[in-house]
Amino acid sequence: MTQHWQKNIRNNNSRQNFSDIYEAKFGNENYLKIKEIRNWLVSQEQKSDLRAYLLAEDPYSVDK
Repeated sequence: MTQHWQKNIRNNNSRQNFSDIYEAKFGNENYLKIKEIRNWLVSQEQKSDLRAYLLAEDPYSVDK
C-alpha cells in the first residue's frame, strides 16, 4: 500500500463523489448535457471568450 496507490484511490473516490453530487443537483439529463458542453468548451481555442459570452447577462449589451 504505497502512498501513490492510496492517493489514486482517494482521487478516484473524490471524482466519483463529485460526479454523484453534480448528478443529484442537476439531474441526470442536465448533468450529461453540461458535461458534453464542458468537454467541447475546454477543447476550444477561445474558451475564455466563449465562457464570458455564456455568463454575460446580456452578451449584446455595452453595459457589463
